[in-house]
Amino acid sequence: MKAIRSILLSLLAIMMGGGLMILQLSAAEIYKWVDEKGTVHFTEDPSTVPEKYLDKVRTRTTQEDSMTPEGKGRAKGREEEGTRDQ
Repeated sequence: MKAIRSILLSLLAIMMGGGLMILQLSAAEIYKWVDEKGTVHFTEDPSTVPEKYLDKVRTRTTQEDSMTPEGKGRAKGREEEGTRDQ
């Protein structure tokens, strides 16, 4: 019985850790810049942007970033319904 309980607690910890990682990924800010050749670059770490492009960096903010968790769930549900209709 102890072994089963230990396994269940381990699985619960793994699932919670995965959930926290997903939340962290969804909150990541994206930085964009264009180099002298016109190539568009994206990064999550602004320290990796070359110094000469720092004044041209733009951050990406989506409508989803300002939604509550409930609003995100409703939007995802509407998106899935639209996919099924096609």
